[in-house]
Amino acid sequence: MTGLASVSPRIAQVNLIAADLPALAAFYRKLFSGHETPSVNPDGYRGIDIGGSVIGISAAAVRDALNLQQGCMGGCAPLADSSFVSIELIDRTSVDTKVQTAVQLGATLLDGPGITPFNWYCATLRDPEGHAFRVFSQQSVGS
Repeated sequence: MTGLASVSPRIAQVNLIAADLPALAAFYRKLFSGHETPSVNPDGYRGIDIGGSVIGISAAAVRDALNLQQGCMGGCAPLADSSFVSIELIDRTSVDTKVQTAVQLGATLLDGPGITPFNWYCATLRDPEGHAFRVFSQQSVGS
């Protein structure tokens, strides 16, 4: 068997809902030197390929199409930080560089960069629309 039929369930992409689709797509494309994947609906969706993984950026109208609520979960409690995107980088220097670039592009640094309890070098940020993400390297202390 070849193609997707032979693949166990897999995460195809992570999707973020954007108030400003072109701006948020540009943020991730510039930050991670990604490229846009072909889209049949460029006004409603942009896929940014980052090293073989895709961050999908969807226009806010996708909420209606998928019957999603804005800013709510369960009994409409605030969504807060119920999820985040993690991007692995090759080393600590790459993490530091991406943090600086992200902040220059409008992100907010929430934590780090620093060593995590599991000995990874990590920083947590918010993109310009408030989605949490982290950049990290598994390069351990002293490496």
